[in-house]
Amino acid sequence: MKTLSIFWGNQASSPVAKMAYRQIALKNYQQYFDNILILEQMHGVDGQIVTTRSSQDWSTNVPQGDYLITKDPNLSLGVLTADCLPIVFFDPIQQVIAIAHAGWRGSVAGIAQTVVIQLANNFSTKVQNLQIFFGPAAKNCCYEVDQKFITNLWHNQSAMKCFKKQGERYFFDVSNYNMLCLQNCGVPAANFNLQDNLCTICNVGYCSYRKSGEQTSLQLSLVTLR
Repeated sequence: MKTLSIFWGNQASSPVAKMAYRQIALKNYQQYFDNILILEQMHGVDGQIVTTRSSQDWSTNVPQGDYLITKDPNLSLGVLTADCLPIVFFDPIQQVIAIAHAGWRGSVAGIAQTVVIQLANNFSTKVQNLQIFFGPAAKNCCYEVDQKFITNLWHNQSAMKCFKKQGERYFFDVSNYNMLCLQNCGVPAANFNLQDNLCTICNVGYCSYRKSGEQTSLQLSLVTLR
């Protein structure tokens, strides 16, 4: 039986272009983790199922996308986030893992549901067996949005449940939105682990674009089967 290993919260700092974050993360952490795989993230719903064999040319041909899935041990699936939500999926029965980069755009487009469908179609995962882990992300204590943001989501009933109003200000909870989406897919409420789902804006230990006003660092989140 393989065991699950999750790592998140540390920063991959880069004073230069966004594309450099992946290289810095690999340089800083490859001595501690096996075969770190990070996509060129796009804030969408595309992703990759990876194997030990298919990952061999990763360094020279990095795919685009926002989720990774594998059944192979010792592949460290990673996402880089600032205020977006990292989601880890684990099926202990089929022994398969996934990780997703869920910003508000990808979340509303259905990245969490897409991963569930991929797991079911390719690995016979039963949704009631899935264990879900949320990492640090901007939360509705701090993640303020404008009226245009709300108007764009008025038709989405789950999204409308995730707004909080304080006076004339509105705040959105991308973590709660993804939880509702996954529960609508059939993931039991008891299967969510929110221990590390701290707000990146009001917790000083995490980097946040909203907090700093510029992107100088990102959180690295990793999941591995060992």
